[in-house]
Amino acid sequence: MYRLYYSPGTASLLIHLALLEIGVTHQLELVDFDAREQRAAEYLKLNPSGQVPTLMIDGIAVSESAAILMSLSDRHPQAALAPPVGTTERDAWYQWIVYLSNNLQATFRFWFYPGDLGRSEHDPATQEALRLRIEKIWTTVNTHLERHGPYLLGEKFSAPDLQLAMLMHWSRNMAHPATEWPALKLLADRVCSRPSWQRMREIEKLKEEITKLTHRETYINIHEVRRPDLDAQLSSENVALQLERRVAFRRAMKETVSRAMRMGAQGVKIQCAGRLGGSEIARTEWY
Repeated sequence: MYRLYYSPGTASLLIHLALLEIGVTHQLELVDFDAREQRAAEYLKLNPSGQVPTLMIDGIAVSESAAILMSLSDRHPQAALAPPVGTTERDAWYQWIVYLSNNLQATFRFWFYPGDLGRSEHDPATQEALRLRIEKIWTTVNTHLERHGPYLLGEKFSAPDLQLAMLMHWSRNMAHPATEWPALKLLADRVCSRPSWQRMREIEKLKEEITKLTHRETYINIHEVRRPDLDAQLSSENVALQLERRVAFRRAMKETVSRAMRMGAQGVKIQCAGRLGGSEIARTEWY
């Protein structure tokens, strides 16, 4: 199972999105920047630069978001986050990931962290130069999308589109956010409407809220159930939920059994007992 060390709003967002797109089991471990956990000795053993993301792959810590993105795409070809190796599309795929990482993401790093340039804060001239560089890149990418879009590789969505959407998200509080460029906005709207983006926002918000509520480190294991009608726990929870909503227990059980059989179950048995509406019930359905 993968373990992702992350912090909301950082480059770890990209890897979280990729894991959700792939649908692979993974664990999230929050690195609290406010508490400077990224500089803790234990974390520095995993990532000496004190940055996120760090992804544990087969017990080995891997860093650098672009490198992790390419590794996950190769490890899970069924997710179709990358074109086949040896094609011109794959060449363009490499090009965009490296271009966005070396040019746009690196510039954002200086924008958000003046300390990387040896300063406590940017002087106006430096800040303006960084802003203009970012906007020049937006113009370059927007022109490409207008000619060859709607995605970076044309009609087909792929991993660098996730990378670009994350970087666009970082510009939301700038004087000219990336969404002011029409083709970029179209791509962002497409990526943000994907289930992976919606789930990422919900999961990271949930983990943050639970940690604050309990004052303890919280771990969330993400495991996608591809055929929920064949999962015993989800099926039983579905029956219970219907009973709470006053659905007739015979109907709730029979419908659950029918759905499981339609999905290919070899046999199903459901037992239900307890008090409902002041009356004792006991029911068993099986096929």
